[in-house]
Amino acid sequence: MALMMAILALGLVATDYFAGSGVRGSDSSGSKSVDGARPAPDSNHGAQIDARIKMMDDRLAELAGRLTSDPPGEGDLAAHEKLEALEAQIALLMAKAATEDAQRQASRTELAELQKAANDPFLRQQFAKATNMQQQRQVEVVEELFGSEDIDPNWAPKAREQLERNLATSDAFFLANVVDMQCRTSVCRVDLAVPEDVGASPSEGLSSSTATPMDTELVLLATVSRDMPMGTMRREPDGAGGYRYRIYLHRDGYVPPKASNPLEGMTVPQIRTYLENL
Repeated sequence: MALMMAILALGLVATDYFAGSGVRGSDSSGSKSVDGARPAPDSNHGAQIDARIKMMDDRLAELAGRLTSDPPGEGDLAAHEKLEALEAQIALLMAKAATEDAQRQASRTELAELQKAANDPFLRQQFAKATNMQQQRQVEVVEELFGSEDIDPNWAPKAREQLERNLATSDAFFLANVVDMQCRTSVCRVDLAVPEDVGASPSEGLSSSTATPMDTELVLLATVSRDMPMGTMRREPDGAGGYRYRIYLHRDGYVPPKASNPLEGMTVPQIRTYLENL
């Protein structure tokens, strides 16, 4: 745009010069004519030419100074701002694409490491151990809650009566003996004993390994959690071939506490290291 203005200015100056000098045309001999007549010799003609050339130089210098000193117009500023905004958007999109590519690559690497760890028998064994430890931590957290609560006289007796009815009117009545049952404010604790011979027919002479089949556990859990969501369960051998169950049931509307899990937030390499040193 600055170049075009300079050319235009030069044209205007040149037009002023030739218009002011009265030049219209020339004959074949090179003599200039004005309205068809030859001009008279003028001693001031050269001085006039010099003056007009100086005027052209002065005007060009003035216009050049304006071009370099004048701020850009509103149209130029708007175009510049749009260009900067577009460049910022492009940079943002490129950064987002780079981040997504890095995340995808990290996910692929983590998946490969996870598959490798899953095929390791030792790590599978250690993971089962870590799971049992986490379940034990969860039981301890709930037991702490149970021990800290007072008895709600409006809810606890009714909750216990309902649990007793559920056990008495189901197959669980023939499978387990109620050792203890207590309800507090937001949680009930039920202790059940499953004897050695449960699930075994005397005529079949089955060993004590069939004392607690999976069907027995499912019946017990379905019975006690009929009216309250089951919270936590722990099973331990009773030393006589049977098992004892401690089941915590949480009152509707209460969120049970959750034990912290050391594996949460770990990457696959960190989990692998944790399991190897467990």
